[in-house]
Amino acid sequence: MEALLWKVAERVLALDVDVILDFGFWVISPRDEMRERAAKLKVGFRVHYVKASAEELLTRLNLRNTQLSGGTFIIPESMLKEWLLIFEPPAQHELEYTEFY
Repeated sequence: MEALLWKVAERVLALDVDVILDFGFWVISPRDEMRERAAKLKVGFRVHYVKASAEELLTRLNLRNTQLSGGTFIIPESMLKEWLLIFEPPAQHELEYTEFY
């Protein structure tokens, strides 16, 4: 799915329209990969990061899981806890806007 979304994003960026990719980017390597892709296309790149504690994320997950709508699936609390173990918060330099023009 992400590969398909990237292909659409490339086409939209070629039209000089901004694109937001909400893939999660839990670790640095995918963030670096997207930055490299932006550089190849000569478009600007920025990571937007909203910091939240593990407690807040678990609270939000539990609320989400009680309000599921059609086509939505439960994310077990254990899965979020596993993701938190691998999470690499972005460094300050990753949050700075980069232009590749």
